[in-house]
Amino acid sequence: MDKPLDKSQSPEHTPDKPKDENQSFQHIVDKQSKDKSQSVKHKLDEESQQTSVNITTPDITGRKRTIALILLSIIIFLVTAMFAVLAPFFPTLAVERNVNHFEIGLIFAVYPATNFLFSPICGLILPQVGVTFVLFIGILIESCCSLIFGFLPHILDNTTFVTFCFITRGIQGIGFASYQTASLAMTSTIFTDNVAAATSTLEAFGAIGYMIGPTLGGALYEAGGFKLPFLVIGSSMLGFGCIAIFFLPRIQHKNTSAPTTLMKKLLSFPRVLLMCSGVTLLMIIFGVLDVSIALHLKPFHLSPSVLGLFFLPLTIAYGVFSPIFGYLSDRWGYRWFIIGGCFGLGIALIFIGPAPFLPIPLSVGQSIPSMAVCGAGAAALLTPLYGDILASALVKLKGHVETEKADDDHFATICVVSGVFSAFNALGQVLGPIIGGIAITSASITFDWTTSILGFIAMAEGMMFILLTIWDKVIGESAESTRNESCEAEKTVHYSTTASEDTPLLS
Repeated sequence: MDKPLDKSQSPEHTPDKPKDENQSFQHIVDKQSKDKSQSVKHKLDEESQQTSVNITTPDITGRKRTIALILLSIIIFLVTAMFAVLAPFFPTLAVERNVNHFEIGLIFAVYPATNFLFSPICGLILPQVGVTFVLFIGILIESCCSLIFGFLPHILDNTTFVTFCFITRGIQGIGFASYQTASLAMTSTIFTDNVAAATSTLEAFGAIGYMIGPTLGGALYEAGGFKLPFLVIGSSMLGFGCIAIFFLPRIQHKNTSAPTTLMKKLLSFPRVLLMCSGVTLLMIIFGVLDVSIALHLKPFHLSPSVLGLFFLPLTIAYGVFSPIFGYLSDRWGYRWFIIGGCFGLGIALIFIGPAPFLPIPLSVGQSIPSMAVCGAGAAALLTPLYGDILASALVKLKGHVETEKADDDHFATICVVSGVFSAFNALGQVLGPIIGGIAITSASITFDWTTSILGFIAMAEGMMFILLTIWDKVIGESAESTRNESCEAEKTVHYSTTASEDTPLLS
């Protein structure tokens, strides 16, 4: 008698069931692997976000942020006032000491030169030693060198006097590089949602310092001699620096990439170099106007005090519009303010001359409004530039490091950007007086042609920013979308592989 067929050996089930079981098992495994991959990815994303908050944005109240911004603004006012305080009386004193004009120029030029050289170095060491420490060291160097400079006229030997003036101003430039770089990094870190508005406040107080510095220095010099300006401003700077130590927030951070590597990558991006060239161009324009506009207005036979008033429209417009443009650019975007600033600045420079091809005679009524427009254009250009450079750097550099490291490197990127921005700013301060001096001494290049050429360069820079914006909108978005999809695919493969190592298929 035949045995009944076992159900598992039934002809109608034998060829199909193993296939169904394998497919079902594979589906369950794949689903488990996918769920585990998503869980791991979600967990890592949460940890990354939490790390970003703990590292780069200290949990401080709005009141503490306001106090920090006020202290940083007061100190930058004192620092810039100290930079400009020499103008009214030091050249006269130096000439009386038989110091030639070339040596006087070197004493003035060494300050931005050392600022240019040491700003990138400060940006590199900030993540290693801390923002607050570098900031206080910068204030300490600035204030101590200011106090020392006030006693240098007691040196009787002229060569020794010039040497110590040169060395003291050079070290003072290192202090300014430390403070400026650290203050930008701290402001960008604690005002993450209002970078341009916060940094523009510092710019406005810096402009006020440059504007009031010569007047304040002259008044203190007349009241108490050579020492008094340096003793008053230097001691005030040191006092506010000590107060700042107790009120400025401590930024806890860690970085997983070397700052030197981040800086090399940053300087390899064409868009960052374009933005930095805008900073340098603006400082060159200021330097040219500083050294040459007085001679340009010589036909009007104006007194030195009246000539000094010609800089007030530029400085006032820059100080007033910097916070306004900073606040608006944080909400409406940086790029269009930069473009408008380039064209406004370029047009103003053409009319300051005025350009030889314009049928407009040189007049006081034409020069003053042009200087005011120049100040407003400078505010529109410079105020959003730092925020745009920082935003571009964070996006670009984040694509060049691993996802787990991107947030940890956020603070290091801010420090590097601050150092690069300060360096290109100082580079313009070095080149500006040199170009202005060449324009004064050259028989073939006049002031009106110099300002016209700079105006056309500024407008050309604006056109390049327009092309960059079009690239970002039209081509950049599709490229960024493709890159993001590629990165997401790479992350999915990475996490799936890790998760599937625990699945039954690989056991």
